[in-house]
Amino acid sequence: MMIAPQPFFRVTGTPINILYMCRALTELGYEVHLVTLPIGETVTMPGLVYHRVPRLPFSGDVPVGFSLAKAAYHVFLLPAVLRLLISQRFAAVHAIEESAFYAVHLARLFGAAAITDLDSDLCYQLSASSSPVVRALSSPARVLRRWALRRSSGVLAVAASLVELARADNATVPVFEIKDIPPEESLRAPDPQAVDRLRHELGLVGRRVITYTGNFDGRQGVDVLVRAMPTVLRDTPDAMLLLVGGGDEDQTRHLRSVTAELGIGDAVMFAGRRPVETMPEFMGVAEILASPRQEPLVTPLKIFAYMASGRAIVATDFPTHSQVLPPDAAFLMPPTAEGMAAGFIQAFKDPAEAAARGARARALLLERHTFDIFKRQLAEAYAVMTGGAGARAVISAGGVEPDRG
Repeated sequence: MMIAPQPFFRVTGTPINILYMCRALTELGYEVHLVTLPIGETVTMPGLVYHRVPRLPFSGDVPVGFSLAKAAYHVFLLPAVLRLLISQRFAAVHAIEESAFYAVHLARLFGAAAITDLDSDLCYQLSASSSPVVRALSSPARVLRRWALRRSSGVLAVAASLVELARADNATVPVFEIKDIPPEESLRAPDPQAVDRLRHELGLVGRRVITYTGNFDGRQGVDVLVRAMPTVLRDTPDAMLLLVGGGDEDQTRHLRSVTAELGIGDAVMFAGRRPVETMPEFMGVAEILASPRQEPLVTPLKIFAYMASGRAIVATDFPTHSQVLPPDAAFLMPPTAEGMAAGFIQAFKDPAEAAARGARARALLLERHTFDIFKRQLAEAYAVMTGGAGARAVISAGGVEPDRG
């Protein structure tokens, strides 16, 4: 059983990681029962069974990151997990993010391996919130996470910082670092004709384009990126910032107001959300790809897609980036508007060095972050955490049998 306490499927970081875990596990012969929210696209694959909980009354969408609406869905997720554990036997209960707070203990009660999956540091996110109500949740969340980690059969983590966090709370638990991988669509070369059409469609002919892709959640630092542009424009007047993706209405309204306040409306374009399969073309119109992320620990999925593009990357110099991008593969800069601006100017002024770092980033991706590597690492981790419980280990209450096919 896998518990995904977020909309699934959506083209954002954690859901993409969940999709690849489901694909890897089903290809390894496991049957995956996915307990998730009633929001998102249903992606079908052999061996994947959905258990969507009811929609909360009067609830709307669930945004990226922590929200009270997202937290409220655990009122439905917990009993759904319990019902499945009563009716079936599972090799493992794979609890993503805060669902581990209760799922680990239920898994132990029913004799299943209890796997905690750390995709982010929720406690840090809560403590960094601007809302005093949300900040107050940080301490109890830390206690619940510590209890879950101490009872886990194993831990999966997407970043070295999360490995350290898990080991600090349970020095004896097996912890496996399995980094994200990019969407397969991002590995292909952009279509030159489509890139040219897009350049004309967006009015980018003759502009030196900096592209950001992703959501506008505060952790992403898009505000910092916009505020860097006046400095960039003084040095490179034909620079253009292309924002591909988006956030909720308040986030987008805020960024538009900052753009207007700075008087750079002609140099910032909001392209809106676009299909993931078009991302190679949106990156193809760019000279530079930007990741101004302010959360210091967890690598955003976009970085792996950026690496796949072979374009120059300018990113904040936090472990979130430096743990996958060495200095010869990106321009790692201070996490400020001034720092990001300096990185863009440096990359614009030395296109040969920018191209070399972009090529190095792509080579590293193909060497270290492919689906085959991801699948092998997940198989090895599951073998340890489940004590070798094999394929087709999720069946009815009659017993667990290995797949002999």
